[in-house]
Amino acid sequence: MANKRIKLGMLVMVLVFGMTVVGCASLIESMTPPTFSSDFSGTWIRPDSPYNYTLTLTSNTLRASNQNYYWNLRRVNGDRYTVSASSDSNSYSYIYIRLVNGHLEITETNESFGNAVFGDGGEHDWTGTWERQ
Repeated sequence: MANKRIKLGMLVMVLVFGMTVVGCASLIESMTPPTFSSDFSGTWIRPDSPYNYTLTLTSNTLRASNQNYYWNLRRVNGDRYTVSASSDSNSYSYIYIRLVNGHLEITETNESFGNAVFGDGGEHDWTGTWERQ
């Protein structure tokens, strides 16, 4: 009987240790800042845009050459990247980005992205295909 208690005690200790390790791993993962894919890093230009501005992506920021502030990466969920303006960290927006045949493709965003109006073909429209500059 005493032998079973020792084995049971050891099993309980192993389970508690395992749960602690798993819990700490998920906590560490949630504390790790999100990053854009390293394939996105660099400066991009839309050849079909008459405005000739660029987007520059680093590991955790996005900046349009026609804006005076950065967008900081806050969260990543698949191709959906949640960003906030460096001028207002409480204002969140999202953007869908993926790499297709070496080109950066921005396919959809929410309607309120700073002064950007997406899909209208105007100066602040980021949707479309971007080439590495």
